[in-house]
Amino acid sequence: MTVMGSAVLVMGVLGAFEAEQDGVRIRADVQSSIYTWQVTNVSAPPITHFEIGQHHGYYFVGPKGWQVDADGRTFRAWTGDRLRALYPGGTGTFSLRMSSGGAVLGPVQAEVGFGSTEPVVFDGVWGTAAEPSRVVSLVAFVLLAVTVGHTMLLARRDRAGATSPPAIDVQDLPSQDSTAA
Repeated sequence: MTVMGSAVLVMGVLGAFEAEQDGVRIRADVQSSIYTWQVTNVSAPPITHFEIGQHHGYYFVGPKGWQVDADGRTFRAWTGDRLRALYPGGTGTFSLRMSSGGAVLGPVQAEVGFGSTEPVVFDGVWGTAAEPSRVVSLVAFVLLAVTVGHTMLLARRDRAGATSPPAIDVQDLPSQDSTAA
């Protein structure tokens, strides 16, 4: 049975996310461009698989003896060795580095697997998410509006300068000396 949602969110002062459900706890921590997830088996069968959505990540790391793989959307780590599985009370650390190519901190889906039983699915775990297209569109719109506004101001200033009388330099005025006759 796959469990969706119902994760308990705790945002601490240190900037971390924590969720626990069905005997598994995930703690996400973000330090600059390094994203780290600590997966703790509180009371579930041995954990042999961890998967989380990602965007523009690189340098993927899993617990010692686990294999890691990633594509453009998902970071996966697993072990076929039951001795390296995360048994109750055990914690595994998974991490990646994020490049700046359009990725932002955002909610992603994580999945914790146990081998032969259905995985636990967490929605809304902190991870590297694609920058929303509406943000990119908004930035383009604002830049266009600023450019149009600037052009209009320059045009108004030029028109005002063309219709105003020419400036007179005080030195060009005839002298108003009272002794001259």
